[in-house]
Amino acid sequence: MSLKPLDRAKFKLAIGLLLASPSFVLAQEPKLPSERSPLEVIRSAQLERQEETVSSLRIALSDEATLEERQSALSNLGGVEYDYVLANGEGLVNSPSDLARQVVSIIGAEISMLPSAASHTHGNNGDAMDALSMYQTNLVQRSETLLEVALQHPDTSVRIEAASILAGRGNTRALVSIDQMIQEGEIEAREGLGYMSLAPNQLASPFVERYIDSGDTLTRAAAISQLAYNPSYTSRVREIALNSDTSSEITAAALPGLARTDSDFLEYGLALANSKDLPVITREGALKESLGLLIARSPENATIDGTIAKAFEGVSIELNTENALDAYRAYQQQILGQDG
Repeated sequence: MSLKPLDRAKFKLAIGLLLASPSFVLAQEPKLPSERSPLEVIRSAQLERQEETVSSLRIALSDEATLEERQSALSNLGGVEYDYVLANGEGLVNSPSDLARQVVSIIGAEISMLPSAASHTHGNNGDAMDALSMYQTNLVQRSETLLEVALQHPDTSVRIEAASILAGRGNTRALVSIDQMIQEGEIEAREGLGYMSLAPNQLASPFVERYIDSGDTLTRAAAISQLAYNPSYTSRVREIALNSDTSSEITAAALPGLARTDSDFLEYGLALANSKDLPVITREGALKESLGLLIARSPENATIDGTIAKAFEGVSIELNTENALDAYRAYQQQILGQDG
């Protein structure tokens, strides 16, 4: 049956109006990857599974499918199929929160064993290795770019997932995002500082420093515990930790880091452990970290260290807590070869 000219014109108009309607959405057809692994075994597996992979992607990208269907389809991707995830990454990352978070987790898992984009270097063991290294470098760059896109997702949990992965890879944008979420009250400061701790210390410290004078004791303790491991902050953290007005939680939080960055730690470690005016938590911390330092010291200091350790033995007996006694037993076993 053929349409009359008038009917044909009406039909074209109806189709035009339908396509222009905001409620009309064409199903998003998955893109095929323009870049693939140079390894033939991977390429062969991809092509063999391509029809199934595209079908899974079609469901994962479909607004018509249920969340359960989309998540199930997405769970079939990754590994050999990861090139297809990257090719359709932006659409997947901008999905509803539960699905987007799943995508972010897949991306994080795929690049977890690869260097960050900033530090990735090319191999030099022949053309095949160069090709693989270049592919991996590009894969990491594209993956981290997608994670940065996820930092703009409207759902906080998606941004946290992306930020925690990127922070661990030394990405400054992730730290900016975490700090912004704290400032805007989307997450507690202590939680945010925990995510910041995943980043290299030198990179995270300027962000963490903003919370060193927090009015909340536990937030301040979380910040100081991280900064104590950075030699650039040793003097400042020591001054705070030894201040008589500083709370016991903050002093105790500073001790593990100071024991590793402050060459004078033993000079005040013994004094803190001996002070009966301090809470048990502070004295235990000073005892444990000081004895740990003695264990790590070189043999030529054995005589001096033995004298100091004797003083710590007295503290452990006086405190008579499990933590204090365990700390001295560890020293006995590792240095004196004695069982406590």
